[in-house]
Amino acid sequence: FLVGDDYGVPTDLPWGVAFPVGLPGPTTAGYLASEYGIAPPPGTAPSELLRVHPTQLYETAAGLLVWWVGVRMIRRGAASGRTAVLSFGLLAAARFAVEFVRAKDDRFFGPLTLAQVLSLGVVAAMAGLALWAASRRRRAGDAAEEP
Repeated sequence: FLVGDDYGVPTDLPWGVAFPVGLPGPTTAGYLASEYGIAPPPGTAPSELLRVHPTQLYETAAGLLVWWVGVRMIRRGAASGRTAVLSFGLLAAARFAVEFVRAKDDRFFGPLTLAQVLSLGVVAAMAGLALWAASRRRRAGDAAEEP
């Protein structure tokens, strides 16, 4: 956030931030149009600095929320691995959501970015692990009940 890296698309929300010197470039109307194909509001000069979504802060907030959920699960005695699977899945889901408002030029998969496709893969893998673990527990419980 402090270097203006990976910012979002323009916004009128009160928490929008302008990056006069961002990475990879400033959030001017001309730069956003030339690098990301983001059409500026009509009548906007190319040199005008636009406020954008602070996606870095969105991801930080999501990460802290996932950490909080993980800590609560551990303190409540969650089964081994359950906290990790849920945390990875939640982090991937958060990244998937944030990518919708991030200024990106790598939408190779229709409206989805590469990070979103990878996030979907992580969510699918975590869901698969959770289902596999649940079926193992169920089979172990069934075997223990047999005389």
